[in-house]
Amino acid sequence: MVGPYLWSAAAVITAAGIGLALTSQVRLPNVSMVFLLAVLFSAARFGIWPALVSSGLSFLAYNFFFIEPLHSFGVTEPHELLALFVLLAVAVLTSTIAGHAREQARRAAEREVASRRLYKFARRLSALADPQSVVDHAAIQAHGDLRCPCMILLSEGAGSWYRQPGPQRST
Repeated sequence: MVGPYLWSAAAVITAAGIGLALTSQVRLPNVSMVFLLAVLFSAARFGIWPALVSSGLSFLAYNFFFIEPLHSFGVTEPHELLALFVLLAVAVLTSTIAGHAREQARRAAEREVASRRLYKFARRLSALADPQSVVDHAAIQAHGDLRCPCMILLSEGAGSWYRQPGPQRST
């Protein structure tokens, strides 16, 4: 799955382009916020790992295009080095938080689908009158949920698998 990583790289390239366009028009004190948008996009859309790649690329692009000396990865001013590492730390933290939020939303959606299926199944079962219909519908539901052939085996005599509650006799 290279697609999410390519989209994340494209987001960073877009952020760099927007940052360059903005700084050519107006002096901005902190262009790094544009790169955080690319990281948030990657985290919200693709998850933690593409967002971490986006964080690293943002770090490099910000250093290359916006930190003196331009078009190199060197840093001459200590405060620029601090700004660069703050960008990296915030980008990694943001990508991790947004990625976890995305994963939790995905899990919640899966739980909601499962709950709806179980609710429909319970409603269907409660409307059935005879035990054979309950068994048939349970097999159909298991077949639909598991996506493989299913069969429910029942014992011929109830005594072999079920014992009436009551006092036990010792022999």
